[in-house]
Amino acid sequence: MNTPRATHIAVCVCTYRRPQGLRRLLESLARQDLAAQPGARIRIVIADNEASPATRRLCTTFGQEHGLSPRYIPVTERGISQARNACLEGLPVDTDFIAFVDDDEIPAPRWLDRLLAMQRQTDADVVYGPVVPIFPVDIPAWIRQGDWFHKPRQHATLRDGQEIGFAATCNCLLRGTIVMESGLRFDPDFGLSGGEDKLFFRQIKARGYRIVWSRQAVVRETVPPARARLAYLLKAEYRLGNVR
Repeated sequence: MNTPRATHIAVCVCTYRRPQGLRRLLESLARQDLAAQPGARIRIVIADNEASPATRRLCTTFGQEHGLSPRYIPVTERGISQARNACLEGLPVDTDFIAFVDDDEIPAPRWLDRLLAMQRQTDADVVYGPVVPIFPVDIPAWIRQGDWFHKPRQHATLRDGQEIGFAATCNCLLRGTIVMESGLRFDPDFGLSGGEDKLFFRQIKARGYRIVWSRQAVVRETVPPARARLAYLLKAEYRLGNVR
């Protein structure tokens, strides 16, 4: 009898001067519970936009400790689009699904399991999940109550499995064939402004691919004190408006 081939998931991470955050993320990826996905296999692709020897060593050490060796890619051209495209160019050839997560995030233990389960349930091309903020203890109450850092902003109105028209690289899963066959990449013109992922997924949607929401595929994002301030929020909203 033929044995079914394992499902290979490439988890892509762009990093820049966040060694502690990257270490926490890698540790959380090593703890992913895929018991409900018996044929799933994780590979990790790290695009380092600082091209730091220390980050390369971190990836090597993590691989030795956990047997889950990341593919480390130094990216010398500055820009988040350039780093994301380096991830796509560095995918293993047998990649079935691509997952994106950020280097200041901590996925829940069943994050990938939930993404894969929703993809199989809906046969979607892209699955997008929520990002829940982790705040410092002493942040102002209005920051916590305002829900400024929960992504996406409309998370509370979305139903599990609902088809939507957007996604972002902070927490998503997509079919590998979307990028391998179409050649779609992140626009370098958005490399320093951000918004490259919003455009990327709008282009995916425009090509007829389906994007669905998974409420339970949660990642948590560490919000440093410097961001939990009115000045940061004003600059962030102004930048987002320009990107739109």
